[in-house]
Amino acid sequence: MTETELRPCPFCGKTPAYAKVIFSTEKLIRYTVHCANCSLNIGFFDVKEEARKKWNTRAEDERRESD
Repeated sequence: MTETELRPCPFCGKTPAYAKVIFSTEKLIRYTVHCANCSLNIGFFDVKEEARKKWNTRAEDERRESD
């Protein structure tokens, strides 16, 4: 997996996509990664790279790092 690649959805296994969200009332641009199949998303981030890192982090990865 390359550094810019998104991992499959942890719930349904489908391919996720980036979304650029513009909050017009606040004139803010945020990024998220979401699965169109099961509607999972990971929240909104200032930078696309932050959204990718959050999506690609799995609980089992965090457990391994703490061992």
